[in-house]
Amino acid sequence: GGSDGTPGRLIAQGTDTQKIIFTSNEASPQPGDWSDIYFWDAASDDSIIENAIIEYAGKSYGNIQIHSSNPTIRNSIIRYSLNAGIYISGSPGFGISSPEISGCRFEENGNYGIQMMSLTSPVLDANDFINNGSYPVYVANTSSPEPVIYGTNTFSGNNPDQIYFKVGPITYNHTLRYIGIPYYFYQGVGVSNNATLTIEPGVEVRFNKDAANPRLIIGEGGSDGTPGRLIAQGTDT
Repeated sequence: GGSDGTPGRLIAQGTDTQKIIFTSNEASPQPGDWSDIYFWDAASDDSIIENAIIEYAGKSYGNIQIHSSNPTIRNSIIRYSLNAGIYISGSPGFGISSPEISGCRFEENGNYGIQMMSLTSPVLDANDFINNGSYPVYVANTSSPEPVIYGTNTFSGNNPDQIYFKVGPITYNHTLRYIGIPYYFYQGVGVSNNATLTIEPGVEVRFNKDAANPRLIIGEGGSDGTPGRLIAQGTDT
């Protein structure tokens, strides 16, 4: 918010043949040469980055950082970050981050492709995660709707090709969609507060044997005392 308390807006829309490039000014660029593009505290919801290349940043948390904002990031290449490709967070005072991230390529970032912290609920659709230094998607979320990760996303060569899932308790209806790679439950996950966890056919859930309590708990009473529900219906194949 400026002097009048209103947010700013970014419109960065290139084309297939004329991409917008955000990069380092060094002759031999390196990851971390600059900080990030930062959507901060309720930046205008109609902000958009489309047909762009964002590279060699991440001196902060990622090439792009989104805090309590809802921009659209579409058909872009996010690569060579020192840390995550995109880092997303929210805060109670400013609200949940719910960006749309679609048709992007996350490639050779030093850490995660996308890192989500508390109060984040992005939609990930038709993105490619390739050769990132850690998990392609890291989810460490509490007290908010969970991210939507569609099976249109693809994953290859990440370290490892799994979704890092450190969530709990799940208090909103949530679906683990079949995306072709496992979900790694770093710690015990509980489902409560009248929420339903639905797991699609073909999904593989892996538990961390070193967690204090590596389990999936259904039926804890939430803040309103109501239990949770699990729908895990596979098929013969």
